[in-house]
Amino acid sequence: MPFGRSTLYGTVSFTVFDKANELPISTYNQQWGGTVGGAYSIAENHEGFLQLLMYQPLFQDMGQLSRASYEIHIAYRYKWEDLKFELGIVENVFWVYNSPDWGVSAGITYQPKD
Repeated sequence: MPFGRSTLYGTVSFTVFDKANELPISTYNQQWGGTVGGAYSIAENHEGFLQLLMYQPLFQDMGQLSRASYEIHIAYRYKWEDLKFELGIVENVFWVYNSPDWGVSAGITYQPKD
């Protein structure tokens, strides 16, 4: 949903796991998740964004890894022709023991113009 130079967005995800092809680790059969975020166009071809990611736990009976995950992702995106280059930092905001406390994200997206 665009608002001038800003955009707000959200997603909902639902994943079903095939336990037949899985390692012998106790996991749930499904996982719900979601994202809410916003982006701001800093200048032509330059964009910054902030998003909150939330996911149900995947693992059963694994201590802190069995808790829901809540993360904040802040990133910079550069657009060049049909490519988007992205670099960001992910921080686990509520439970510091259920995953690495922070991480770096990077991505390249190819999106041809119509």
